[in-house]
Amino acid sequence: MRKVFILTTIIFLTLGACSKKQDTSKQKLTEEEIPKLVLQINNAKFTLSDFEAYLLGKKLDLKELDDATKSALFNDYVDSRLLLVDAEAKKIILNSDEIAFYRKGLEELNVTVDAPVLKSIYENLLISKYLKNIVFKGIKVTDNEAYKYYKEHPNEFYRPERVKVHQILLDSEDKALLIREKLKNASHNEFEKLAKQYSTAPESKKGGDMGWYEKGDLPSDMENVT
Repeated sequence: MRKVFILTTIIFLTLGACSKKQDTSKQKLTEEEIPKLVLQINNAKFTLSDFEAYLLGKKLDLKELDDATKSALFNDYVDSRLLLVDAEAKKIILNSDEIAFYRKGLEELNVTVDAPVLKSIYENLLISKYLKNIVFKGIKVTDNEAYKYYKEHPNEFYRPERVKVHQILLDSEDKALLIREKLKNASHNEFEKLAKQYSTAPESKKGGDMGWYEKGDLPSDMENVT
């Protein structure tokens, strides 16, 4: 049975201040304000703002992601847009009864979601309906066929060992020493509470949760922690 490790770290960071003089005399749109086309599928065009809205639906911020993660997420975004564009072309929609059913499910679970997340849920449901009604319609796979494919493609089902990283990022050494004392013999729940209370990192609201990482994804000084 593969073991899963939770790696917790405290990082001390000295923050520097910087200023940039802004030219307010120009009234033209800045480069950041001009919609940037990042994807076009037939006549459907998608901008950087559309991609950022997609990430918001997953509770992610583009500014907080490294290049490798951005690339992987953009590939997922392209795949989902291809499916949604074709779903629209084939008139696949969620009817009012289906939408009411899923909304009722959220209410029964007492789950409240904001607009970006609700849109992401809607898109995922639409993609699932498209795959079921168009892509996989009429396709049947027996247990023997599934097992045969698994035996012939084992690497597709292999996942390397990973670690889940939590961090507390602080802006002074004094705070770092104080939190380290508080963490002696602390439980995971106590770590999360301290991260939410003291950490200056973007993921502090999630208890310092930075997600899962495979070997080689993290800096060596973090990977060597045992």
